[in-house]
Amino acid sequence: MKNSQIVLGNGIAIFAMIGVFFLILEVFGLSDIAFLRLFNIAFVVFGVNRAIKNRISNGETSYLSNLAAGVLTSFIGIFLSVIALWIYLGVLTGPGHLDDLANSILLGGTSSLPIFCIALLIEGLSSSVIISFTLMQLWKNTKAINPLITK
Repeated sequence: MKNSQIVLGNGIAIFAMIGVFFLILEVFGLSDIAFLRLFNIAFVVFGVNRAIKNRISNGETSYLSNLAAGVLTSFIGIFLSVIALWIYLGVLTGPGHLDDLANSILLGGTSSLPIFCIALLIEGLSSSVIISFTLMQLWKNTKAINPLITK
C-alpha cells in the first residue's frame, strides 16, 4: 500500500471511529458528558499509531516523514469530524443543542457554530501534534518491520 493511501485510510478510520462513537453517545443521551469525549484521544492514537507502523513496515524509516504522516493522518480525521459536526449541528439540530455542547466542552455559554467548530479544530490539531510526537518517540529507533515475521 502506498504511503499516501496509508495516511488517507487511517485518517478516514479516525473520522469513522469518532463519528460512530458520537452517534452512540447521542442515541443514549450522553453527548453532554464531557468526560466521555476524552475517548476521542484513543481513536486518534490508534489511527496515528497504525499509520506510522504501516509506513515503517513499507520501509519508510525517516523520523520527519513519519512524524508528518502522523500529523497529517490525525488532521484528516479531525478535520472531517469537525466538518461532520458542523453539518450535524447546523442542519439536523437546533441552536439549543449547540449551547449544551458549548457549555460542556470548553467555551462556556452561548457560542456561534463557526467559533465552536474552529475551537474544536484548534484543540484537535494541537492534540494531534502532541500525539504524533509522542508516538514517534516509540517508533523513532525502529528501522523496519517485517509483517511476515511474528514473535
